[in-house]
Amino acid sequence: MGKRSDFERKPRDYYPTPIEAVYPLLPHLPAKGLFAEPCAGDGRLIEHLHELTDLKGYWMTDIEPQSCFVGECDALEADFSMCDLCITNPPWDRKLLHPMIEHFASQCPTWLLFDANWMFTKQAKDYLPYCEKIVTIGRVKWIEGTKMTGKDDSCWYLFDKNFTGTTTFFGRNA
Repeated sequence: MGKRSDFERKPRDYYPTPIEAVYPLLPHLPAKGLFAEPCAGDGRLIEHLHELTDLKGYWMTDIEPQSCFVGECDALEADFSMCDLCITNPPWDRKLLHPMIEHFASQCPTWLLFDANWMFTKQAKDYLPYCEKIVTIGRVKWIEGTKMTGKDDSCWYLFDKNFTGTTTFFGRNA
């Protein structure tokens, strides 16, 4: 899964979002609104958000849905501009991630969950100008049934093409 892992990487980076990854994001979400989840997989993130917030999932799709309530759609062709925000755990492969940042952030404010190390790379420089917030979550257990957490720290990144200003970084509280 990661650069220091013995696990074979899953196709399309399909790793259901554990609830522990959602808790640090909660203080940064609006009280209400409609959200899109264009990389929904089995809908786990949607279930967590419905359980923990008053946000309503409006656009819930995946290129290869793993649940009957998730529609089929290529995220790079999705139009969810009618939503208040996008919240998703996208593939971490940069060939997919970077076009997703562009496409999603041009439609509405977009929270993406991926590796923390990305922000320190040269490839991030084109996207950081419209990154409003970075919320650290540390390491989580991505693979159910294993005893260990992932070997890479992760963050939630808020991208918005309309943002102008300085990125605000939120470290871990615990």
